[in-house]
Order: sequence, then structure tokens, then C-alpha cells
Amino acid sequence: WSSDVCSSDLRAHGRRTTEPVSEFFRSQPEYDALVVENELDFRSELIYFIEALDLGITVVAEASNFDDAKARLDQGDIDLLITDINLTDSPRFNVGDRDGLELAAYAKDTFDIPSIFLTAFADFDPAVFNIAAACDPVGFIQKQGDEIDVQTRDHISLAVRRLESIRRERESARQLADIGEHVGSAQLFIDQDGVVFDFNTDACELLERSPEEIADQHWEDVIRVSPPVPESAHPLVRAFEAGAPLHLPSVFF
Repeated sequence: WSSDVCSSDLRAHGRRTTEPVSEFFRSQPEYDALVVENELDFRSELIYFIEALDLGITVVAEASNFDDAKARLDQGDIDLLITDINLTDSPRFNVGDRDGLELAAYAKDTFDIPSIFLTAFADFDPAVFNIAAACDPVGFIQKQGDEIDVQTRDHISLAVRRLESIRRERESARQLADIGEHVGSAQLFIDQDGVVFDFNTDACELLERSPEEIADQHWEDVIRVSPPVPESAHPLVRAFEAGAPLHLPSVFF
């Protein structure tokens, strides 16, 4: 369970793969990663390489053992765990006992944080693979061989897409819960162009407009704001920019 990849190799890979990346990654939020690896040189160069990729993952913390890594997870603000499976200096260790497998399971079960596993072996013992698979990892990066740069780039790309999916799911759940708390209140659903695409009867009553006067109309033509509010300060404009639900008090109408 030790790496044959020297630090100069990873640093060279990092320089070679810093060409411009797709707009998808540049347009996504930055996600914070914790790297756990007991080999200091390899850990340092892996962090350098990940950040050189510039795919939306920033390594904000690192650790060399289970206890420090778990403590950092407990502090919060970690989106992705990248961990070696064996966190000891010996090739023999108790599988699933204070190793990367237990750490990944803890991250997933406690914080819903996905993991990428590092391993020096190409072939897994079935017991190790089964435990690792139960963590639903993004994938495995083999620490030996010339393909480490390709594997790392591919898995970091996959991780960004997984994290974006998780973020969207959480936002949808939050919005649904938010809507559920306000059932019975006036609701307008407005698309990115500011056009009302759905509403309820309470909205008609509050705005004193018929359904025909609301449907497919721009919100500025539907909502009468009193007193007038500059567009830059209008709460609806701020809601569009934030992409979040908004509840207006009746004083605005």
C-alpha cells in the first residue's frame, strides 16, 4: 500500500494538464475537499495537481490519519473526501477499522459527503471492494503507474458533477419544504425571464387580478408595488439573482 509515483512525476502531470477547461466547470460553484493520505510527499503533490486542474475543487484541508480527518469532517464545510484506503505505514491493516473505508462511510452516513479512494493496488480483495462499494464512491484512483494524472482528472470531473447534482437536490428539497410551509398563501412562479408561468388562486385575490391578467405576463406588469421601488432594490430582482423563493409582505401591494 505504498506509492511508486514520485513527486516530480505528479508535478509534471499537473503542468501538462492545465489547459483551458470547459465552461461547465468554470460556471459551477467551488467545492471544498479534504485530502487524507499518510505519505506526505504524495499528498502534497496530489493537492498541487488537483488545484492545477482548476475544475472547481479546492483542497481546504489535509490529514494523515483517521482521527485528524474525522475531526476535520466534524468541523463542517467539506464537500468531497479524497482518502487513501490504508492510512497506516504497514501493508497489513484491519480492513474497515479506522482506515479510509471507515472514514468514507462516516462521511457519507453523517454528512452525505461523497468520496474518492486512493489505492496502490490495481486488484482489490473482494472484502475490501464490497466495503468500499457500500460507500458509493465517485471512484478509485490507482496511485501507481502513468495513468494517475488521467484518472485524477477524470475522477475530479465526475466529483464536480456529483456535487452539483447533490447541491441541486438539496436546493429542490429546501424549496419544496419552503413552499409546503406556506400552502394557502399567494404563490407566483416566475421563470428566468421574469414571466409568470404558474400561480394559485390566492395570488389572484391578493393582486386583485384575473387569471388571464396574470398568466404568461411579466411580473412587472402583474405586481403593483407601492410605494415605487427602484429595480435594483426590488426584492423580486434580488430573488432572481439569488435563485431562491421569496415571500413579500402585503405592505408591498
